[in-house]
Amino acid sequence: MMTLLPEHGIGVFVTYNGDGTGDNPLFGGAYSARMELRDAFLKRFVPAEATAAKRITERDLGRYTGTYRWTKFGADDPALLFALLSAPADLRVKADGKGGLTTTGFSTDPGGAEQTWDPIGDGLFREREGHRQLAFTENDEGNGFSVATSYGYYVFVFERTAWYDSLPLHLMTAGAGLLLLLTTLAWPVTALIRRLRAATARSERGPRAARTSTAITACLAVGSVIAASVAAMSGRASSGPWLVLPALTLVGAAVSLTCAVLCWRHRWWNVPARTHLTVVALGLIAFLGVAHHYHLFFPA
Repeated sequence: MMTLLPEHGIGVFVTYNGDGTGDNPLFGGAYSARMELRDAFLKRFVPAEATAAKRITERDLGRYTGTYRWTKFGADDPALLFALLSAPADLRVKADGKGGLTTTGFSTDPGGAEQTWDPIGDGLFREREGHRQLAFTENDEGNGFSVATSYGYYVFVFERTAWYDSLPLHLMTAGAGLLLLLTTLAWPVTALIRRLRAATARSERGPRAARTSTAITACLAVGSVIAASVAAMSGRASSGPWLVLPALTLVGAAVSLTCAVLCWRHRWWNVPARTHLTVVALGLIAFLGVAHHYHLFFPA
């Protein structure tokens, strides 16, 4: 790493061997150590000029609050979900109640702690206990903001995300859908018990087909997501025989939704059983919706 300040006639050059270790997956180890050395050098020989904080109302601060996502992760990247799970890519901004902002998630602090920022200009904030800056820029439509911050000579840009694009919300939705799909494993057991007790009547073939098709679709849905995940990590997400699975899953999902309607129309089973099939069908759609959002169902 080399930093030159020709106007002061000084500079610093740092070289090191190995990356070291650290708690922050982005700025840990040797990366953090070299920046600490550079910052200490600049603080000693080129002290920064103080910038007065600017008073700003809580209402104005509210314009900047929300969740922002690192633009490095493209929305059409099939590996987006894995990237979001492995690195703190979301920057969460809220007012701190003291005339400034607090950010969590993505952090330029090597310790990964939350950071506080004081306003020093129009859309410009400075770290309260440091020298880094946070800048907000309004988009061309005037209905949203992008935010940028820096670490050393690296600039990180984030775009605001809507509430429904929240990763925790997606994980909870997919998790609930998956749990509902797993409940279909009880159907083969109950079907076997009924078969052992007595032969299946002709009038029960429709209900049996409904449960069978929904259970098979649940297996196809999980298999499709697993296959898409493997394909995404291997760089073959847009081609391959695995694409047959999501096609079959779509057909099965349509059949499951149809069966959910028919079970109420023809009064198959009792009310709890009908409700179970309906909720499973809806859980299937929710699970596939989240998978499709992250391109783990059909590729982009």
